[in-house]
Amino acid sequence: LCSTAALGDHVQFSRLLACGAEVSSPDYDLRTAAHLAASNGHLHILTIIASLPNTSFNDVDRFEGTPLADAIAHGHVDVQAFLKKHGANVG
Repeated sequence: LCSTAALGDHVQFSRLLACGAEVSSPDYDLRTAAHLAASNGHLHILTIIASLPNTSFNDVDRFEGTPLADAIAHGHVDVQAFLKKHGANVG
C-alpha cells in the first residue's frame, strides 16, 4: 500500500484497500501511506485516505515527521492545505 501511495497509483491503491489492506500500516521507517502520498504531492491518494473511517493524518514516523511535515518539506502547498483542513499537525 505504501509503495502505491508513493507512486500515486490510485487504481492499485483502491484495489489494495478493497482487498483489506490497512491504510495505517507503516513501512520499515514507520511511514504510512499518508506520509508517502504527502511527500510526493499525491492529493488524490490523500483524498481516498480521508474518505476512510477513523483516518488520522497525525501518525509520526521514526524521524518524528508527520504527513504535514513532509508536505511542507517538499513544498506541496495544496497538500498542506488539505491536510490542515483534515486536522493534521506538524509534529
